[in-house]
Amino acid sequence: MFELKTPTGRRMPLVWRWSSSPYKVYLGAAHGVCGILLVLLQCPQPTWDAYEEVLLETVDCLIDFQLASGNWPSSVGSPSDDLVQWCHGAPGMVLLLSLLVGRHEPEFALSAARRETYLRALSAGARCVWERGLLIKGPPNLCHGTAGSAYALLHASIATDDCELLAQGMSIAMHAANWRELERGGQLVRGDSPSSLMCGVAGAACLWADLLCVVCGQRENFVGFPASLDIAQS
Repeated sequence: MFELKTPTGRRMPLVWRWSSSPYKVYLGAAHGVCGILLVLLQCPQPTWDAYEEVLLETVDCLIDFQLASGNWPSSVGSPSDDLVQWCHGAPGMVLLLSLLVGRHEPEFALSAARRETYLRALSAGARCVWERGLLIKGPPNLCHGTAGSAYALLHASIATDDCELLAQGMSIAMHAANWRELERGGQLVRGDSPSSLMCGVAGAACLWADLLCVVCGQRENFVGFPASLDIAQS
């Protein structure tokens, strides 16, 4: 059996290894533990209620990997702190923590200690996204672009009712809206799929639509980060 321990020595109860490299464990939202937990925790609660504690213990272990910068490495054992993206790094983790601290159903209650731990990790992760989330991969996309950074801050602001996080998310989203000028000026590098959902401007359009729902007082029409925090809306 494959066993993984976190930097604090805690055993990680749920581990998924990358199929093409059986001993590589990605942590992020695209290929890693964070993304799988995001899907599972948005399923109807009766389907995972019996496994709630083991799922939350796995989230606890993810927090053990958080770096001093507030970011996360892309995989277990990686020394790099370079990637601040939805696919690898703080933006994806911020979505997971926002999902958990933002839930207030009677049947789902975090302990006070766990909630405080998640809020601290969320705050540090959101700060990292704000400081380092203006990415050069264009157009402003969800996977590894500024749209993903803005969405992470938007979800964090809703989960914590923090107006400053909302303002930060809006600022990055407005920066992303100038993507054509940024491309022409060489500040964005055009990707291979510039019109796609995850790697193109289609994902940014979802961000701008959701942001309008929030600022115009139409929260009931808010959908969430496509294919990551909109599963319960499907």
